[in-house]
Amino acid sequence: MRVAWIFPGQGAEEPGMGLAFPRAASLLSIVERETGLDVRRAIERGGRALGRTEVLQPTLVAVAWACAEAMQAAGLRADRCLGHSLGALSAAAWEAGLSAERAISLAATRGRAMRSCASEAGAMLAVRAPAEEVEAALTAGVCLAADNAPDEAVVSGDAAALRRFASEIPWPSRPLRVSGAWHSPAMAPAVAPLRAAALSAFDDARVADALAEDLVRPVRFAPALRQLADDGYTDLIVVAPGRVPFGLARRTLGARLALHRVESPADVAATVSRMGRAVDADGRDP
Repeated sequence: MRVAWIFPGQGAEEPGMGLAFPRAASLLSIVERETGLDVRRAIERGGRALGRTEVLQPTLVAVAWACAEAMQAAGLRADRCLGHSLGALSAAAWEAGLSAERAISLAATRGRAMRSCASEAGAMLAVRAPAEEVEAALTAGVCLAADNAPDEAVVSGDAAALRRFASEIPWPSRPLRVSGAWHSPAMAPAVAPLRAAALSAFDDARVADALAEDLVRPVRFAPALRQLADDGYTDLIVVAPGRVPFGLARRTLGARLALHRVESPADVAATVSRMGRAVDADGRDP
């Protein structure tokens, strides 16, 4: 059995996310120190606070970390960690053994750096089409931001250019609720501050460079998922809040891997039970 964990990125947030995990309160208090906001209340009640990327990013890392710690405590392990967009930071931090506080602080730095590059002119658009076809149809002011699934790509750029692009393409599309043109050249000024923060957190400069450069290049989520299957991974556990990455993984992988979505302590226990039965059935140790 080979197991991968997937950490979520922006767009995965939802009301109540992660609050049932034992460490959620203490980890969210770190976010509150970083942002000056009561993020637990924002998670419980919703509202505009979580729409701010400088708040949402450390909050998502804190929630995912609380879930991952609960999974680890229950005996679940990861042979490899991947992430969707921001989730790549969580994955790298978890694999490197960073403390929760350092991972959350790094996410806060990332969020602030990206927010400083945001503008009302920046936007993103989800397109129901394969990424390679969308990329071939790109026009001025529009770039590929994500290859999410076989039937979903995301483009980023100037809002006016995106409106023109949407009117010209043959595929359905919808605007995303974001405050900037993420994963586009507009994020270039955020690269240096994130690289500096990541270099102070990780021993490997290659990790810091990759996390920084991710800000201006497309998220290649679907290819990364397919590579897991090609590499012989058998199980994929989606860390909370996991609705969005789980759906993308299902559409990309079908039945090639066993998919598990963990949103609560009860889900942790159920996943341990399911994976234990699978081990018993094939006679191999987990």
